[in-house]
Amino acid sequence: MKRVREVANRVGEAYAGDEPRPLRGYLVAMGTYSGLVAGLLGGLWTATALTAGMVFAPRLTRLANTVLTAVAVFDTLHIGYDGAKQMLHQLGDEGRAGR
Repeated sequence: MKRVREVANRVGEAYAGDEPRPLRGYLVAMGTYSGLVAGLLGGLWTATALTAGMVFAPRLTRLANTVLTAVAVFDTLHIGYDGAKQMLHQLGDEGRAGR
C-alpha cells in the first residue's frame, strides 16, 4: 500500500510500465462496481433476485413484481404520450409555417 501511495503522489510522471501495477486494487474495485451496477447487467440481477424471491418469499415477490409491472406500464404510457405530444407539436409547427 505504501508503494501505491508513493506512485500516486508523484505529480507529472506517467506510468512507464516498468513498476508493478500501482492501481491494480483500484481497477479490481472499479471492475466489481461496474459489474454490479452496469445497465446491461441490471436485468440479470433483477431476474436473479425475483427468482430467489419466488423460492424464499413468494407473496412478497409477487407484490414487488406487481409494483414493478405497474411502474413499467406507466413509463411506457408516459413515453408514448410524450412522443404523441411532440409529434402533434411538430405537425402544428409545420402547418403554421405553410401559411
